[in-house]
Amino acid sequence: MKKAFEGKSFWSAIVYVLFFLIAILAAYFTFRNYDFLVIFSSFESIPFWALLAIFVISLSGSVFRALRWKMLLENKAYKVSLFHVFNALMYGYFVNLGTPRLGEISRAVYLKKKSDIPFSYAIPTIFLERIIDMFFLLACVILSFYFEKNRLMSLFDAYIFPYLHSITLKLQSSFLLISFLTIFGILFCVFIWKIFKKKKNNIHQFFWNLRDGFLSLFYLKNSWLFVVYSIGIWLVYFLTSYAWFLVLDIHNYSPVSLAFICMALGSIAKTLPIQGGGIGVYHFFISQILVLFAVSQETALIYATLNHGFQIFYNLILGFFSLFFYYRKQEF
Repeated sequence: MKKAFEGKSFWSAIVYVLFFLIAILAAYFTFRNYDFLVIFSSFESIPFWALLAIFVISLSGSVFRALRWKMLLENKAYKVSLFHVFNALMYGYFVNLGTPRLGEISRAVYLKKKSDIPFSYAIPTIFLERIIDMFFLLACVILSFYFEKNRLMSLFDAYIFPYLHSITLKLQSSFLLISFLTIFGILFCVFIWKIFKKKKNNIHQFFWNLRDGFLSLFYLKNSWLFVVYSIGIWLVYFLTSYAWFLVLDIHNYSPVSLAFICMALGSIAKTLPIQGGGIGVYHFFISQILVLFAVSQETALIYATLNHGFQIFYNLILGFFSLFFYYRKQEF
C-alpha cells in the first residue's frame, strides 16, 4: 500500500480522476435541462451520405497529418511506410480518449515496434508537431478575436476571467507558486542525475537521438510541402466544423465565420487533458459560443454533441483498426 502511494502512477491517477470529475460537472451543467432524445432524433434525420462525407473529410485530415509526420521521421536514415505512420497516429488518438497525453508516447511506442524507429527520435518529432499546431491554433484564435472581439470577450468575462482573477489574488498573497517551482526544479535535477547514473552507456545515444528529432524540422527535403500539409490539416478541421453547420441547416450569423470560430476555440477545449477529447468542457464551451451568435440553446447543444460524438466514433473505429495491426505479426 505504501509503495502505491509513493509511486508516480498514484499521482497520475489522481490527476486523471480530477479532470474526469471536471468533465462530468461540465457535462451535467450543460445537459441538466436537456432531453437526449432530441439528439437521437436529430442524428436519425441526417442522411448517410452526409455522415460518410464528414468521415472522408476527417480521414483526409489524418492522412495529411501522417504525411507531415512522415516527413519529419524520414529526415535521417530512417524509412517508414505511410501505413505504419497513419496507424501509429490513430493509435495515439485512441489511447488519448482514455488517458490524455499518453497517446503521444503510444505513437512513438507503435513506431518502435512496427518500424524500428528509436523512441528517443520519434518523441521529439511529435513535440515538434504539437508546437507547430500550437502556432496555427494561436493564429486561428487571434483571427477569431479580431473579427468578433466584443462577443467572445463577453464569454471570457463571464466564465474564464473571474476564476483567473481569483487564482491570481491567492498566488499574490502567498509564496505557493515560488515554492512549487523550487521543489519541482530540485526534483527534476535529482531525476536527471539518477538517469545519468543508471544508464551511462545508453545516455549518449539517447540524447543524440533527441537532438536529431528536434532538428528534423530544419532538414526537410521539401519545406513547402510540409507547409501545405500543415495548412491542409487545419483546413480539414474547418471543413469538418462547417459541414455540421450545413448538415444541421444552421444559418444564424455567417455559417462560414461561425464554423471557423467554433473550430478555433473548440480546439482549445480538445487540447485540455480531459478524457474523451475534452468531453463535457467542449460541449459547454461550444454551446455557449453558438448561443452568443443567436443560435438556440437546443440547436447549439445538438451541434456540439454530434460534432464531438462523431469525432469520438471516428477515433474509435480507426483506433481499433490500428490496434489490430499493432498486434498482428504478419506484415504486408
